[in-house]
Amino acid sequence: MNFAISSDLEFVRSQAGTASNLKYWFTDPFTQEVIEGVTEFFFINSDEINIDADMGCRVAKPKSSSRAPAETDAGSPHRITLMLTITPNGQNLPPFIIIGGLAKVTETLQHFMNDGLAYFVCNSSGWMDIPTYRIFAQFLADWINARRKNKGLDLSQRALLVLDGHSTRLDEVAADILTKNNCTIITFPGAVTHILQPIDRVLARDFRKFYRAELRRLTLLTAEQLKT
Repeated sequence: MNFAISSDLEFVRSQAGTASNLKYWFTDPFTQEVIEGVTEFFFINSDEINIDADMGCRVAKPKSSSRAPAETDAGSPHRITLMLTITPNGQNLPPFIIIGGLAKVTETLQHFMNDGLAYFVCNSSGWMDIPTYRIFAQFLADWINARRKNKGLDLSQRALLVLDGHSTRLDEVAADILTKNNCTIITFPGAVTHILQPIDRVLARDFRKFYRAELRRLTLLTAEQLKT
């Protein structure tokens, strides 16, 4: 087993580099009872994709290391976090997008929210924090209840949410919002989330690559237009 050099992003993420985290996980495994009564419509997996909108950013890491987290200033205004939510049947929650450095959601972005295409939140860092996670919890709970009504189901129809082990998941207010709306929460330990979550395995890397290429293209195009 290879151990990553811990970053100082947060204490919980640093713990992901220890074998004790995995050992603790397997001492109290979940049973089949967790998924009883949960249909494919309400088996929900949410995961963040972090995007650095500052194209001048570089990540320093030891030469022999294949993976290293970005040491990003918590107050960086150039970060965007995209929280994607998927279900087995393909009917998914609109993207929940956190934009760093904006005081409020712009009028242009508000149109996307009004049309139900995405939900935008602004904070100082662009990272998921506790106040933002509470907003996400309520957004998800409202979406779950709307789906129950659309399908003619009782509001007590069980839902199951699978998340990574980010420190915000420990917030009791957000947990209460979800549990009061009959949504059970399971969190993966940090050391395995990148190999168990389909968004990490399939979408995240290619999405970031495409996003940065498109951002670079639009930046150069804008620069050329300003010259003319």
